[in-house]
Amino acid sequence: MSLLSFFLFLSLLPAPFSSGERLIFDVSYGFLKLGTLTMEVLRTDTLRGKNVYVFRMTAKSEGAGALFTVSDTIYSYVDTDSMYTLRYEKKLKEGHFNDSLVIDYYPDSGFATYSRGRSKRETLLKGAIDPLGLYYLIRRLKIKDKDTINIPYHVDRRNKIVHVFVKGIRSCRDRGIKKKCYFLEPDLKGGIIKGGGKAEILITADSLRLPVLMKSRLYFGSLKVKLREYRVTDTPEDAEK
Repeated sequence: MSLLSFFLFLSLLPAPFSSGERLIFDVSYGFLKLGTLTMEVLRTDTLRGKNVYVFRMTAKSEGAGALFTVSDTIYSYVDTDSMYTLRYEKKLKEGHFNDSLVIDYYPDSGFATYSRGRSKRETLLKGAIDPLGLYYLIRRLKIKDKDTINIPYHVDRRNKIVHVFVKGIRSCRDRGIKKKCYFLEPDLKGGIIKGGGKAEILITADSLRLPVLMKSRLYFGSLKVKLREYRVTDTPEDAEK
């Protein structure tokens, strides 16, 4: 275990999420609704002898966004204890573009394998997280005002350290209710919330640590992902639906 991932492990709080949790977000650009994004904790499972969370994200275009059809699905398999990614799957349908990829992460060995491409094996930062797992990892981290959280990250054959800057606590709206939220600025371009500018995340400063607003500043305006619905079901959705 690298020193960086060791400190992250020490900073983990008990998980504020469980199997059956579903977060539904509205995606908008200015006054235009572009679609819906859903993030789910499908279940806990085992993968290569490790207990893992199985997360799923789906994005579908609606409203003005229906002019360019998007139907993306991403799965993330993350170790329940360390929050290291063990597998990442994406299935993209965007206009006439279709793509699918499976990346297996081997954090103890320092490499990742790819289901396709000229090179099937790439180096991997110890303790690396994927784009979807990153949001659940942030929900488990101890957050201190004015702190900088450094997170190992790997996707699409790229390694980097994501720096999450804690800008303080501010008032926010969680489905119409006024709350206190952590204001975070990750130096992450692309990933789940795509865009060319600075990203912002508001997470409730309570036991649920809900991401109520995720925003990416573009050259003109901002792409916003706002929490519309939170629920936990007793019968989690099947991963293949």
